[in-house]
Amino acid sequence: MVKAARSSRARLSVAIIDLDDFKTINDRYGHPAGDRVLQNFAREVSRRLGPTEVFGRLGGEEFAIFFPQTGREQAADLIGSILLSANLGRTRKQDPHCTFSAGIDEFCFNDTLSELIIRADAALYCAKREGKGRVELAKSDSVTVA
Repeated sequence: MVKAARSSRARLSVAIIDLDDFKTINDRYGHPAGDRVLQNFAREVSRRLGPTEVFGRLGGEEFAIFFPQTGREQAADLIGSILLSANLGRTRKQDPHCTFSAGIDEFCFNDTLSELIIRADAALYCAKREGKGRVELAKSDSVTVA
């Protein structure tokens, strides 16, 4: 994706997402409930994404979404609408409700994939520090060169 964005000078944004207080869900409701939350979260996010977006689990309760042809503000709007979903992570009434925090940034022409992810991850940690259940854009001075 990065090579394609670089060669075509197309926009590419990435969101790093982490479920808030997931350890508490596992501790309070048990690991089977935590597993259901992860599965339901993944299903709900996948349902809301288009065919060109790439969504995957990084590990634990952390996920990434790549948004080709998409600026970071547009990606933030989509992630924000998912965040507002009232039943995120729930298929049964007794399943715990979960929120998530996300950090987003946009590919810059000279970026490596690692640099892009590091900036989005830093924005995620800013969202966590600012109270969780929120989306933060990376504090980068440059965006895609179009």
